[in-house]
Amino acid sequence: MIRALYALTFLAITSIATSAPQDTCDTFKISYQGLGCCPSDAPDVNMSAITTYEGRIAAFGLTKGEMTLPNGYTYDYLAAGPPSGPKVLLLHGFPSPSYMWRNQMKALASAGYRAVAPDQRGYSPRARPAGYDVYGDSVTAEMLDAYSQNKLTEDVLGFADHLWGAGSKFHLLTHDWGAVVGWHVTLNHPGRLHSFACLAVPHPQVG
Repeated sequence: MIRALYALTFLAITSIATSAPQDTCDTFKISYQGLGCCPSDAPDVNMSAITTYEGRIAAFGLTKGEMTLPNGYTYDYLAAGPPSGPKVLLLHGFPSPSYMWRNQMKALASAGYRAVAPDQRGYSPRARPAGYDVYGDSVTAEMLDAYSQNKLTEDVLGFADHLWGAGSKFHLLTHDWGAVVGWHVTLNHPGRLHSFACLAVPHPQVG
């Protein structure tokens, strides 16, 4: 039941960006800050004169990328730091996309880490299973299954495999909904991780 509720929640929240074109999605990535759900920008980055998504990520030393996994979905991501550095994967929460990690990625890159933050399933425009815009009694079991913890965990491992090689180990840093996914990865695939850190979500057995 709990897993079904998680899947239903994720299916619902992905309607925020719906099927908007990429430029609209990029606008959302910087305008969502008004919801008060992301950290303030570092004091050494003046954002007042930067109005585009590309300009803002560049100000933090971030680059955009995309990866297509064997499941056929293409995920957008932000990256920073030397490619040869220790690998860190960052999973965003709701309703924030990967852009929420900009300050942390800047700091990680400065410390020599390779940090990658993907826009997860449902957030990346080309990684939205059928039914993301369906609500209520019209939601089917197949639609829920597309956002199951197993599928989302497969995504995370797929990100690492694509970026750093099959079976590669990495550090996992997560927040909110991403932390829910992160716990599932950690408990079921501990051998893939060097370390795991989560924000805002305790161990699943903590009531």
